[in-house]
Amino acid sequence: PDGLVGPQNFELGEAPMPKVEEGGVLLRNLMLSFDPTQRGWMEDRPSYIPPVAIGEVMRATGVGEVIARPDDAGDPFIWVEAHVEGDSLIATLRYGGGFRTHDFLIESTGPATKSLPRQQPLRILHNGNGDMGRALIEERRSFDLSPFRDPTQPRIMLRLDSWEDLLEYPYTD
Repeated sequence: PDGLVGPQNFELGEAPMPKVEEGGVLLRNLMLSFDPTQRGWMEDRPSYIPPVAIGEVMRATGVGEVIARPDDAGDPFIWVEAHVEGDSLIATLRYGGGFRTHDFLIESTGPATKSLPRQQPLRILHNGNGDMGRALIEERRSFDLSPFRDPTQPRIMLRLDSWEDLLEYPYTD
């Protein structure tokens, strides 16, 4: 960009929490650095490092906290209620804590069954981030179900770990 850099030169993006693959970890960003050298990276001129093209993610230094690992079974919680609304699983969950932010992630535990109606096994992972609080917290959470759609079927049944009932997830494109 020409002139001063401002909010019009940046975009804040949001995405669902990804599934943690073998050998990887999921991080929560705690600090992100904005440095004067980044201004130089926005210009197409010779430098010690290639410029950042329009539309690319700006590189920066940060500090993160590991919030999930692929072999992590997660912290305990209790299902209170679960149902489907549109493309979302709405769940009321109960867990102990009170001092830190708790993260929840929905992920597949295997492929959907081939028999109809197809059943997709899912689980919710809970990371209490080391919260040692003793308060009993009950909160409603929403999880995006669209990644679990089967394009060949108008619906899929959800089999949630530790929840007795199958949930119907109907969808149309």
